[in-house]
Amino acid sequence: GRPREAVIGRTVREVVGPELDIIWDGIQPKVLAGERVSYERRTQYPGRGERWLQVDVVPHFNEHGETTGAFVFGYDVHALKLAEGHRKTTERQLQIIADSLPTAVGIYDSEYRVVFANRPLLKALGFRMETMLGRHGAEIIGGEAFSELLPFGERARKGEVVQIRQQRPLHGELRSIDFTFAPFDAGDR
Repeated sequence: GRPREAVIGRTVREVVGPELDIIWDGIQPKVLAGERVSYERRTQYPGRGERWLQVDVVPHFNEHGETTGAFVFGYDVHALKLAEGHRKTTERQLQIIADSLPTAVGIYDSEYRVVFANRPLLKALGFRMETMLGRHGAEIIGGEAFSELLPFGERARKGEVVQIRQQRPLHGELRSIDFTFAPFDAGDR
């Protein structure tokens, strides 16, 4: 918190200090060209320590469309960044646990696109994580097999746990495969 007179009419360097010169040097040409710029960085807050800050710099135009200045909006996003870090840690831990299971696990969204796969599933189907995520179930196991399994997935979406065993071709031979379709709300509905 500074009084208005300590900010209005001053340069960025005068208000914030020299640590922003490098950031501002990269932003200023874009803003002067009329582009809105956003960035996040860690900064020291007096009495609060280091915090994450999100900054939006919005050009201000005169009646001729020329950039005459900028509005700078700063938001403390520290709690959000910490929560994001915790979420990523939890996701990594879940992936490690799921990869250690002796069974294949896949999670699909409400449109039957893969949002999670463990290592046994990737190995069984011959995919890499980056090529499997986001793909529709029919792309992965084929349209006919997907159509046969879809009714079980639909039952699971309605809250039922469905367990079945089917003969399916896998790696060139027919194998018995156990499927469990369980309700899962990924928050996308």
